[in-house]
Amino acid sequence: MNTPVVRREFPPDPEAVPAARAAIEVLRAQVAPDVFEDLRLMVSELVTNSLRHADLQPNDRISLTAQIDGQVVRVEVDDPGTGFTPPLRNASSPPTSGWGLVIVGQLATTWGVRAD
Repeated sequence: MNTPVVRREFPPDPEAVPAARAAIEVLRAQVAPDVFEDLRLMVSELVTNSLRHADLQPNDRISLTAQIDGQVVRVEVDDPGTGFTPPLRNASSPPTSGWGLVIVGQLATTWGVRAD
């Protein structure tokens, strides 16, 4: 079976989040339902991080690449921002914010940030 590769770009506006979730729908039939729901959540959180933390300009784009290779689903969300060190939650962190990368860390087998 030939697995599709998702490659899309989105403008830096709130509609990028649902558009990114819609873009990965082509992968739904390739993975278990619970894995797909985890994938949707991770894509949402990563695109949201780009929107909130990358200081993007209107002409910038957020890129999404997603593909399945055997038992592995690889997702990359890229933006032209300056990058950051993933913040760690602590006792003084607001209770309703800053959970995106914590969620990604709980759902993904491995994850990371690459600056290049």
